[in-house]
Amino acid sequence: MTTSWRSLPFLLHGVSAGAHLLLALAVAWRQLFARRGKDTAVAWSSIGAVGGFRGYWVAVRTTWALAAFELLLAAYSCYSGTGAGWAVDAVADQADAAARAVAWLLLAAYLQLEFRRRRRRDDRFPAPLRFWWALFLLLSVLTVAVHTATSLDGLPVPAHSWALDAVSVLAAGVLLVAGLLGKREASGSATEEPLLDDTAGENNPAYASAFAGAGFLSVITFSWMSPLLSVGHKKTLGLDDVPDLDPGDSVAGLLPSFKANLEALASDGAAGPKVTAFKLAKVLVLTFRWHVAVTGLYALVYNVATYVGPYLINSLVQYLNGGEERLTTNGQLLVLAFVAAKVFEWKVQQELQKKLMGCKDVMMKATSEILRNMKILKLQGWEMKFLSKIISLRKTETDWLKKYLYTSTMITFIFWSAPTFIAMVTFGACILMGIPLESGKVLSALATFRVLQEPIYNLPDRISAMIQAKVSLDRIASFLCLEEFPTDAVQRLSSGSSHVAIEVSNGCFSWDASPEMPTLKDLNFQARQGMRVAVCGMVGSGKSSLLSCILGEVPKLSGVVKTSGTIAYVSQTAWIQSGKVQENILFGKHMDSEKYDRVLELCSLKKDLENFPSGDQTVIGERGINLSGAQKQRVQIARALYQDADIYFFDDPFSAVDAHTGSHIFKECLLRALAEKTVVYVTHQVEFLPTADLILVIKEGRIAQAGTYNEILGLGEEFMELVGAHQDALAAIDAIDVANGDSEAFSSSGAASLYRSLSSAEKKDKQNVKQNGGNAQSGQLVQEEERERGRVGFWVYWKYLTLAYGGALVPFVLLAQILFEVLHIASNYWMAWAAPVSKDVEPPVSMYTLIYVYVTLALGSSLCTLVRALFLVPAAYKTATLLFNKMHVSIFRAPMSFFDSTPSGRILNRVAWQVFVVFIPVIAVCLWYQVKYAPQLPFVLKGLTATFPGGKKTGIVGRTGSGKSTLIQALFRIMDPTVVIENGENWSVGQRQLACLGRVILRRTKILVLDEATASVDTATDNLIQTTLRQQFSASTVITIAHRITSVLHSDIVLLLDNGVAVENETPAKLLEDKTSMFSKLVSEYTMRSANT
Repeated sequence: MTTSWRSLPFLLHGVSAGAHLLLALAVAWRQLFARRGKDTAVAWSSIGAVGGFRGYWVAVRTTWALAAFELLLAAYSCYSGTGAGWAVDAVADQADAAARAVAWLLLAAYLQLEFRRRRRRDDRFPAPLRFWWALFLLLSVLTVAVHTATSLDGLPVPAHSWALDAVSVLAAGVLLVAGLLGKREASGSATEEPLLDDTAGENNPAYASAFAGAGFLSVITFSWMSPLLSVGHKKTLGLDDVPDLDPGDSVAGLLPSFKANLEALASDGAAGPKVTAFKLAKVLVLTFRWHVAVTGLYALVYNVATYVGPYLINSLVQYLNGGEERLTTNGQLLVLAFVAAKVFEWKVQQELQKKLMGCKDVMMKATSEILRNMKILKLQGWEMKFLSKIISLRKTETDWLKKYLYTSTMITFIFWSAPTFIAMVTFGACILMGIPLESGKVLSALATFRVLQEPIYNLPDRISAMIQAKVSLDRIASFLCLEEFPTDAVQRLSSGSSHVAIEVSNGCFSWDASPEMPTLKDLNFQARQGMRVAVCGMVGSGKSSLLSCILGEVPKLSGVVKTSGTIAYVSQTAWIQSGKVQENILFGKHMDSEKYDRVLELCSLKKDLENFPSGDQTVIGERGINLSGAQKQRVQIARALYQDADIYFFDDPFSAVDAHTGSHIFKECLLRALAEKTVVYVTHQVEFLPTADLILVIKEGRIAQAGTYNEILGLGEEFMELVGAHQDALAAIDAIDVANGDSEAFSSSGAASLYRSLSSAEKKDKQNVKQNGGNAQSGQLVQEEERERGRVGFWVYWKYLTLAYGGALVPFVLLAQILFEVLHIASNYWMAWAAPVSKDVEPPVSMYTLIYVYVTLALGSSLCTLVRALFLVPAAYKTATLLFNKMHVSIFRAPMSFFDSTPSGRILNRVAWQVFVVFIPVIAVCLWYQVKYAPQLPFVLKGLTATFPGGKKTGIVGRTGSGKSTLIQALFRIMDPTVVIENGENWSVGQRQLACLGRVILRRTKILVLDEATASVDTATDNLIQTTLRQQFSASTVITIAHRITSVLHSDIVLLLDNGVAVENETPAKLLEDKTSMFSKLVSEYTMRSANT
């Protein structure tokens, strides 16, 4: 009977090993060779869009847990059985353990990778899988019974066998229950549907990730990338050639889980910040817990395979028999010393990393702001001054960078020297304790130390990565802890739910969320559906802030704000995307040709599109650089009209356009097309106020007057001040003495010769377009980014290596690296040669000589690593500094055309730019050349001849897009005056313009150029500014561009442009005397628009 019981465990091990081996083969076949196609793509494309699979995650987690346990048990079985020889039971036990580990690992990978793709279309777990779980439960129960009977018969059963039995029965039961109850659930509620349905070919395999359809063998060999590499070998890869991201790795797939975990931890009720770096790290671990677990399992397999050397370790321990305890103590001391060193290093590097990141933030913000405002810097001649600021900020950053690098260098030196130091201590301790060294044992020890080298070498990099992650998590946590903007500041009602479109009751608002200094206070007004509400007031009174508070952008201190319906907003400063004109207007909406054409007509854009090189397919440069200010405004008005909203907000859009275009937009858009809509418009143009159903006069953040035009006219000084200033401006037109004014330039009769020049220029322009006809990019300002193809040439590397100190440090770095390798190999060879083969063999040298030479060689190799780092750090630092300085000098000295045609995202990827800086101070300049934004674009200025006499005031006028601002840019290629251009953030646009004008007055320049410098201020302020400029710059040359005709009436000369041609160039009086002149027509349009005021 005893013999019978003895044979049963062997039999069970054999059956179990065979069954698990068959399972492993079946799963491997499925993973390696199963074909995947459309079904796989459909399965992946549906993840997250429909219901889940009941019991799937229970099965996956149980399988991974069992696989990890089986792997540990296999390692233990292999280790404990090494001394048992080739006994039958031991071999059967080890074979069974190995088969179990491999089979369950493969099955876990199958469930995680393969069945996860299929679970969205399969109703249940595969039948073979459920059968295996039932068979496994039967085998597990049978094994428990056999072990119980064997134990009762008096035969010992190993403890690990009992543990395996318990885990197997438990896991088999869970898996069988999951297999019986698991099934695909129906799709959930509407909230589970994808946010955007933007893929017409969603079920097309071409849209699936190439990685998602890859088999196990393809994944581990990266063969799924072969098609991409093949395409890249044939041509330059484009975005369309790159496979889609795996849905499980996309933001849409990961965000729900991450957000749920973050909200759960942030609302745990604990004191202190809601979000900390530790909580963020915990959220990341929870979100990717199974990825982390699988990665940890793979790392465990790798380490077990690397460090399981029982014979090697056993031999080493047995050899070092007598001094084992003292060596253990020494080893513990070494470990404690390294741990203490790492703690100190962590603190030092973390502090340095924080300082370094702070400096980077400051420099990047400054660089970004400078790039955004490069035109202002170049027109002011401030490029080099601001470049010095960037260099100064870089110097602060590099000071911290040097400290960080040298600290990292010392730490790297210590840890690169650690394996050598450990070997020195180990062998030295053996000699001091009288333990003889033999060559075989020395080689075994060195091999063991070699295994330890990789983790020790990589430890500084891992620590550095952890520090960077910690600093990044701290920064993200501090950002997430910022006060959230309240989402309930505005009560948004559905369209048609109320007859009141906008209502503000007892409103008090402040940009700084400070009740002591509110931006707007005591706001009370209503706008019913279909009303037109006009908002006016002096500069900085709070007009734009009023619109922002209704939009919910200004922190609300008190009061109630309600809106009913959708809102479209047209900002005072045009917001334009880099893209095609059509894309900017549609803004994600589907194309409706009839509606689109109607919008273009309403916004007077059709004529502009005819002049664009590619019509509405013309690509707008960054910040709308190739559009005039008026064109940008009309594009964003067209975008708002195309949205077909219920409520429209217009923040002073008429200041950027000429009188004719402004009147057209006001009548066609606001009065007709939006007659049934609720419209709120801010304006400085008094002539647009009489048609409003309600006028709000804002003064110092309060509604000073409210009512219709006739109701508030004459009832308060605030409104009368605006109306009076407008009437004064109109009176200036009548006051011009037509009989006076000597002409100092050619009259409008010279237009014929100009039109001949225009014809010649247009003919040349058409020839250029014809020559560029084969180029798809011709006619576009922003071109495709240039790419270099082929290998990186030798001279690129050579120039990089020799940039710092002429490459003088490079030989020393190479020599130090070579000496390190030579001395390191020599130290190991010396120990193997000098140590005796066995105890009975006379050593070639004494033990002290052996250790002295080894210590010398080991210290020499360690010092070489230090020397290499000390030479490498200054060389790398110097090279980076030189490259940084050269790159920024090239950027700052590049012509403005480069910034016009190059998106800012590309700039940091460039090294060399065209340099064009010429300054010639002149008083009178004659221009005779063609001006373009880029060689491939049509001419903007065509055959233009103009003279600007010194000490005279010249006004430049013309319709939108006629080339006024382009003429100024052309002037600045060869002269250095002062320019006033709007920009800034925390002030209103009008306040920014006033600040720029104040700066100009303080500088007292001889040449002053005003490019729509008062477009965003009220008429009263404009009149005051014009008077001040005439007094302060009476002896200076002043060139003024303006759509507001009254701003140029007091000029000595008026230059009128039309489509890039100087059509008229005379005194205002002369041009007004000629009723057929274009200037006279512009003045008539302006006065006619004001006829109702």
